[in-house]
Amino acid sequence: MAVAACAAVAGCSTVDPGSSLALAPVVFDEGYFYCKIQPNVLEAKSCGAGDPSQGDAAGGCHSRVTQFILETPVPPIRCDGNMRLDPPSPAAVQNYQKATEEMTLDIENAPLLAWPTKKIPSHPRQIFAPESPEANYIREWATKYSSH
Repeated sequence: MAVAACAAVAGCSTVDPGSSLALAPVVFDEGYFYCKIQPNVLEAKSCGAGDPSQGDAAGGCHSRVTQFILETPVPPIRCDGNMRLDPPSPAAVQNYQKATEEMTLDIENAPLLAWPTKKIPSHPRQIFAPESPEANYIREWATKYSSH
């Protein structure tokens, strides 16, 4: 109350945050990634190795050919809901790190969702539909399972 009165008397209307204003990074839930995204999206849709039946070239899609490198297959992780019961393998940790680089809170434009749904037209093919279960897992990860 005293601060408000002081600000009113002094005529201040804003606070200068200084030149070193920094926003906290968004941290996406690891358990949800390892228990839902890795098995139901990355593994199920062969995001690392590619799917030869869909015309993907030998050598994989995101295993060694692009900047978004994913390791698949990875050893499965036992989960209880969204809580992982096993420690993740180094490959799974790498996938989590790479996937978070492709996530934003502007989920419909986040590369992790926009590329495989072909919202970004330069992606070679649509991996899953915008309203598919896979897309919804990614949306849930961004909206229900993130903190900042």
